[in-house]
Amino acid sequence: MLIFRKEQMDQLAILTSMSGIYYSMHLLDLPNNTISEYSAHNQVKDVMARNGGKDAAAVIPEIMHATMSDEYLERGLEFTDISTLAGRLKGKKTIFMDLLGRNVGWIRMSFITINVDTNGNPQKVICTTQIIDEEKRKEEYLIRESTTDKLTQCYNRRAYEKDLQTNPEIPVEEDFVFVSMDVNGLKTVNDTLGHATGDELLAGAAGCIRRCLGNSGRVYRMGGDEFAAIIYANADRLKEMKADLEDAINNWSGELVDKMSVSCGYVTKKEFPNLTIAEMAKIADNRMYEAKAQYYEKCGIKRRTNY
Repeated sequence: MLIFRKEQMDQLAILTSMSGIYYSMHLLDLPNNTISEYSAHNQVKDVMARNGGKDAAAVIPEIMHATMSDEYLERGLEFTDISTLAGRLKGKKTIFMDLLGRNVGWIRMSFITINVDTNGNPQKVICTTQIIDEEKRKEEYLIRESTTDKLTQCYNRRAYEKDLQTNPEIPVEEDFVFVSMDVNGLKTVNDTLGHATGDELLAGAAGCIRRCLGNSGRVYRMGGDEFAAIIYANADRLKEMKADLEDAINNWSGELVDKMSVSCGYVTKKEFPNLTIAEMAKIADNRMYEAKAQYYEKCGIKRRTNY
């Protein structure tokens, strides 16, 4: 009995010392459905006080409703479901999930097994939360840096390829639109006016494209003077967006160059319901090159000198 009591006291001392590391820390007794507080912020303390701090299955969902952002509430409730926790933890020391809090930003919630029965079923579990907002901001910054083209602030080709890998080959959305775009005459601008002027032209084109198309999807710089966009718009909205983009391009003027031209090719799922995104992209490219040929013909410029 004394040895058992000493083990309990030692365990309590360890848990108490751990509580200073975490934003909140609670002990769950799964067979008895109880929850004990080691440390917590005021919002959680208030929930515990209202419920007497005993019924874990009732207290934890209320804590999640009080502290989680709306967009993460459902997955937070699923992760903290006491009825399934023992099964999810069996054979594991810990499980965790990153969630966005309502007031404190990003948190990492963990369940840590500290006691199991003879069959390996978790009996007592520590629930901890840590504030990881700064860590998440750094992570998001690195992701943004790795997927953003610095000159144009569009998504880069790496982001485009990643997005296509995570999406179905045949888009399911009826209003799916693929747009292929190319800045006309960039080579001539670079050769005659310098690369700083060419960069201004690219940045200006990207600004017009992002402003007119970016709110309805994603805009990518594919490389050089080539851009692509994956957007979602019905026929009427797409017509408006095309007109807005044309107006933005025609009215643009920079400090080093006073005008620009961008050739565009649009393809909608409604036209080709059974094509993959890659197949739609090829058609959009062909339409863009047709528009580019018409532009050069209108300007009386030989195309081979401007690619």
